[in-house]
Amino acid sequence: MVHLAKVQRPPLPKRKKKEPLIFTDEDYPPVLSPHWDALVINVEINNVVVNRTLVDTGSSVNILYSNTFKELGLSRGDLKPIRTPLSGFTGDTIEAEGTFTVKAGVGDGTHRFWLDMEFMVVQLDCAHQLILGRPGLEDLECVISPVHLCMKFNTPTGVGVAKGNQSLSRSCYVKVTKS
Repeated sequence: MVHLAKVQRPPLPKRKKKEPLIFTDEDYPPVLSPHWDALVINVEINNVVVNRTLVDTGSSVNILYSNTFKELGLSRGDLKPIRTPLSGFTGDTIEAEGTFTVKAGVGDGTHRFWLDMEFMVVQLDCAHQLILGRPGLEDLECVISPVHLCMKFNTPTGVGVAKGNQSLSRSCYVKVTKS
């Protein structure tokens, strides 16, 4: 007697069609060029626009500075404890005050994208208010163009764009280098 069985895996869900994320000459901002400025964008959290958000592909975490955490109306009770210290490229380490997850809006105009992001809160003085690191950037599935000072990502309503602010980027740079 022979038993035959058909092994079939369930079909994979159809992948949503995504628009290509491309940059053209129209995406060049009205900036002083050539430039070597960091990408500094706006992110909305708790109905507050955090306008000094550094896009940092070298950061393995999203960071929110404690003074910004307080400005957002959040309290220490919102934090989950964490025991992992953060270390920078110099080898210096700092203990985080904790982590929290919040809905954050990224992008300009009608194609703003909202997603839950986890942030580590640290007690440091910095010219920036927030660092959008690789976890947030990968969750956005964004493409960054330093020369255009912007990043693009797909949203349910089309291609979202987060444009950088060159003058704000430069003022942050000056503040950091004078410290």
